[in-house]
Amino acid sequence: MDHHLGKRRHAARSAAITVLLATTCLTPLLVGTTSPAFAGAGGGDGGLTGAPSVSGRGGTGSSGLDDNAGGAAGGTSPLGSGVSGGLPGQDGANNGGNGSGGGGGGGNALSGSFAAGNGGAGVAGGGPGGAGGGAGQVIAGSTTVVAPIAGANGANGTTVVAAGIRGGGGGGGGDGAVLTGSGSVSVQASVQAGAGGGGGGSSSSAAGSGGGGGAAIVSTGGSTLSVTAASSVTGGAGGAGGAAGTVTSGGQSPSGGGGGGGGFGIALSSGGSLNIAAGSQVTGGAGGAGGTGAGNTVQVGGPGGGGGGGGGGIIASGGSITNSGTITGASGGVGGSGGNGAGGTGAAGTAGAGGAGIVGSGITIINSGTITGGSAGGGGAQANAVTFTGGSNTLTLQAGSTLNGNLAVQAGSVTFNQSTSQTLNNVITGAGSVIQNGTGMLTLGGVNTYTGGTTINGSTLAVSADNNLGNAAGGLSFNAGTLQLAAGFSGGMTRPVTLNAGGGTINTNGNNLVMSGIISGGGGLTKNGNGILTFQTAMAYTGGTTVNAGTLFLDSVGGSLPTGGALTVNGGLFDMSDIATGQSVGALAGTGGQINLGANNLTTNSSASTTLATQITGTGALIKQGAGTLTLTGNNLYSGGTQIQGGLVNFNALNNFGTGNITLSGGGLQWTSGSTLDISSRLVLGSGGATFDTNGNNVSFASGLTGTGGLTKQGSGTLNLLSNNTFSGNTTVSGGTLAVNGRLASNTVVGPGGTLGGTGTIVGTVTTQGTVAPGNSIGTLNVTGSFVQAAGSTYQVEANAAGQSDKIAVTGTAAIQGGTVQVLAQPGTYATSTTYTILSTTGGRTGAYSSVTSNFAFLTPSLTYDANNVFLTLALQPGGPNGGGFLMSAFTPNQKAVGYSLNQSFSGATGDYLTVINALASLNAFAGPAALNALSGEQYADFGTMNVNNAALFMGAVGQQMALARGTVAASGQRAALAQACDIAACDGVSPFSVWASGLGGLGAVSGDYNASTATYNFGGAAVGIDYRLDPRFLVGLGVSYTAGNLWVNSFPGKGTTDSVAVAAYGSFTQDGFYADLLGGYGYFYNQAQRQILIPGLQPRTTNGATAANQAMGQVETGYRIGVYQPASATLAPFARLQGSSVTQNGFSESGAQSLSLNVAQQTTNSLRSLFGIDLAGAVPMGSDRTLDLGLRLGWQHEFASTARPITAALSGAPFAAFTVYGATPQPDSAVVSLRASTNLATSTQLYLRYDGDIGSGTDNHAFNVGLRMSW
Repeated sequence: MDHHLGKRRHAARSAAITVLLATTCLTPLLVGTTSPAFAGAGGGDGGLTGAPSVSGRGGTGSSGLDDNAGGAAGGTSPLGSGVSGGLPGQDGANNGGNGSGGGGGGGNALSGSFAAGNGGAGVAGGGPGGAGGGAGQVIAGSTTVVAPIAGANGANGTTVVAAGIRGGGGGGGGDGAVLTGSGSVSVQASVQAGAGGGGGGSSSSAAGSGGGGGAAIVSTGGSTLSVTAASSVTGGAGGAGGAAGTVTSGGQSPSGGGGGGGGFGIALSSGGSLNIAAGSQVTGGAGGAGGTGAGNTVQVGGPGGGGGGGGGGIIASGGSITNSGTITGASGGVGGSGGNGAGGTGAAGTAGAGGAGIVGSGITIINSGTITGGSAGGGGAQANAVTFTGGSNTLTLQAGSTLNGNLAVQAGSVTFNQSTSQTLNNVITGAGSVIQNGTGMLTLGGVNTYTGGTTINGSTLAVSADNNLGNAAGGLSFNAGTLQLAAGFSGGMTRPVTLNAGGGTINTNGNNLVMSGIISGGGGLTKNGNGILTFQTAMAYTGGTTVNAGTLFLDSVGGSLPTGGALTVNGGLFDMSDIATGQSVGALAGTGGQINLGANNLTTNSSASTTLATQITGTGALIKQGAGTLTLTGNNLYSGGTQIQGGLVNFNALNNFGTGNITLSGGGLQWTSGSTLDISSRLVLGSGGATFDTNGNNVSFASGLTGTGGLTKQGSGTLNLLSNNTFSGNTTVSGGTLAVNGRLASNTVVGPGGTLGGTGTIVGTVTTQGTVAPGNSIGTLNVTGSFVQAAGSTYQVEANAAGQSDKIAVTGTAAIQGGTVQVLAQPGTYATSTTYTILSTTGGRTGAYSSVTSNFAFLTPSLTYDANNVFLTLALQPGGPNGGGFLMSAFTPNQKAVGYSLNQSFSGATGDYLTVINALASLNAFAGPAALNALSGEQYADFGTMNVNNAALFMGAVGQQMALARGTVAASGQRAALAQACDIAACDGVSPFSVWASGLGGLGAVSGDYNASTATYNFGGAAVGIDYRLDPRFLVGLGVSYTAGNLWVNSFPGKGTTDSVAVAAYGSFTQDGFYADLLGGYGYFYNQAQRQILIPGLQPRTTNGATAANQAMGQVETGYRIGVYQPASATLAPFARLQGSSVTQNGFSESGAQSLSLNVAQQTTNSLRSLFGIDLAGAVPMGSDRTLDLGLRLGWQHEFASTARPITAALSGAPFAAFTVYGATPQPDSAVVSLRASTNLATSTQLYLRYDGDIGSGTDNHAFNVGLRMSW
């Protein structure tokens, strides 16, 4: 009976083995042979080839005819979790024939009975299996390997010479090193796994299989492993299969034993990291050769045994591998020769496959070294350099990286994460996907067959043919990435493309690409680089299209952009000339390049505002839809016209629209700021109507507008219609001004924000809810139809002094439902009453305006009506709620006072005064209040303040002399004692006479308010005096001063001056610390002022006024000085002072301004001020018996008298109409600060300096006094 039996694998020996096997799926590396006629012996399993356990395993028994081979039984390790001991071979079973024993498993323990598995016993005389080799070393923590490590070889299976008895299987090779912990292990020496034992031969039956090679290093605990320079790690070789004997009985011929599989160089079963240094080598074990098939004296010889698979360089589940050295998968074993038989030679055994360089799932590889796949036995096909069996994997190719063999992505994905540009010419196979990340460009050069698709994430992937991207069924996805065509690119692309949110870029780079597959997704597409990108199908992505260089060509086969997606052309060419129908896009924009329409129409429909500087060519049309604004700036050549069906098109040149007509049907035009271009000759108003946004410009249309639609004027600026406009729709003015200076046959509505003007004719009904302003200056607007002035609207009327005004002439009826007449008077000298006709009708007038205003300051506008007309009168009309006439623009009390005087006097004005009245009546609302101020003479009211403060300066200088005469508190006490002892004439040492001279200066300001302007002043002069000491307690004296000053009043041209002479007698009493000072005096002032009167319509006039003023003044001060620090002669003196003055300015008359000169009445200004404070004094020694005497005075001053500063005057032209105005009002309270210093220049000569300041809210006055005092 024929049995078609294959190779049987041993059971897994530990949980770690099971997991790694499940995650790596290494079935391509398991090698066995079958024969259609005879089941030969299977190749032995490698130590970690096929079933990646922690130790090698023995080969399976061969199976021939109806005899079963022995298998491997499981074992248990006493060495700790995750480490399996060697496996004993299983006894052969007898299923009708003799069986051979399986080889023992390779060990991974160093000692004990579990160092290696023993071979199983043969049944019914079968040969026993060889014993497994022991492991080299178990490492549980961190260490450095400096001595070589080697696993033991497996023993050979037993060769049987008895007829019909099979040879035993070879023992598995032992592992080199087993890492059980998570520590760091540095390998600085060679590590060699044990080789598998050879299979036992048989003289007349099937031979045993070779044992599998062990793994050089096995990591089960996620350790950090490094292989340093010059170290080598090598997996164990598989054992050779045994040779079969010769069959002489005429039965079928058994096969030779299968070769054992080679072991992996390194196995990582639980993640961790592996670093292979430059110069280091990791190599899998070679596969064992297959044994020779049985001979046969009667029939065909038996087949040779299959070669064992080559061991892979590295196998891993998770973790990272960084390689700068060499990783090599081993070659597979050669197949055994077929046996010689009388009927012919048996077939040769199949060569074992080569081992992959790296096999793994969920791993990261960084390679700057060499990774090579092994070749099949006898120099056959090369295995993969890297095989990814599943999960998410990462491969980074660095400088120096070499991959020999294919790259297989059997499942899951591989991500290339490049920081530098690299080229990968290896073929990529498998059902997984490829992802390109990183800043470096990756160039794929292989004819790739992977089917899982390609994704570009923010990086650049270059290809020279579409098949570089794998099977055409695999898609291409972009996440902000770039596909670049390498030099010499050929072929098209049919694969589906997805543009995710970040969009994607295709850089044709001087090549041509035809895309017939659909591009979809929510991202946008960018075309870069020279060359042509052709679409042959209707694309479905929604993120928009951008052309920066080269050509994007829509093929007539069916190419089109997504409808509604944005199109941006910044360079290159967008060519839609070949398609059969037009193209519709969303937003249209661009900074350069060209759009070729061909004979097709390009439609843009967007609510966004965009700018297109790209040139448009062809015979097709541009169609604008949507609410947005499209700005055209290019020199366009298309000839099919422009259709604006929605939104606005902004332009600055006629060539922005190519050479065809501009048809507006629901959309409009907007002029660029600064443009006044007339495009009327190319305009057609379609059924949807036209909108014109002049955008702040003044635009004129010389050609009449035609068409079936209406016209809407919006935006600031003016649209001037100069010709005969015959379009049939209505006209709406919603913004800016529509000036009709031709003929407009259209019902017209002026919205609240619009203005209608011009001197042309409107045929139809005119309804204004906004502003109507006839003429272009003063002119008449004609309405053939009816006119309606709605409530809330404005009729803006210009008028001049010659009696001319704007007018609305209605051939029909006028219905006035309210609104305001706003008079804008032109400059000129108006009569005190002028009447204008501002509206006339032929069919009658109904209603009235709600109000009337003007830009006049004083002329009052009023309206009157008859059956067909409206009249405007501008007249001076005193009375009414605000007083009327010259009170209409009077806002302050001073202005109202002057205005009231003018109202009293204008009706009887003659001569120059009448000229003045007419000029004043013609002023606008801005100039009127200023003219009232100019007439008021407010400057004269501020002389009182200046004269009062001038007197205070003089009294302060005299008071300074009395203080200097007192000296220090010690000196006062000495003088008092002397007075008690003798008469003044009889005592020596006291100087009775003193003379003094002072330079005086001052400045100040009084802030204005809503009524009066700020006044500022300064003055300077000198004072001299003499005093006599009656006795040490009493002092009397006399002082004289002269000062000159200037006065300015804000907003009033010109200035005032004053000159004054004052004299005062004074006396002082001192007793110990007490003192009392008293003075009284008289002052004479000569006040002058020059005023400039500037009134529009009159020549400037200058007035001159001068008058005298007389002043009485007095002051009393008392205080008590207390010594506080004798060494410094320091004193503290509380004091009180009362100061008064009264100045009367005589009445006078100005000259020089004719009727505008003022007659000013007498004015008296009084002042009574109290001052309470404290005086601090002291002396600083200066050597040579001299001191510097210093003083500081602080106080609070209050004014009891009225601070109002009135002046009563009358114009010379109206002397009976006097008025009173007020100057700036000083504040009644202020802070006083005084600083002084004095020193003796000689025994009887003193130099002194003093500053006095009065500082209040809005009021300040500063006085300065410096001089000499001499006594004898």
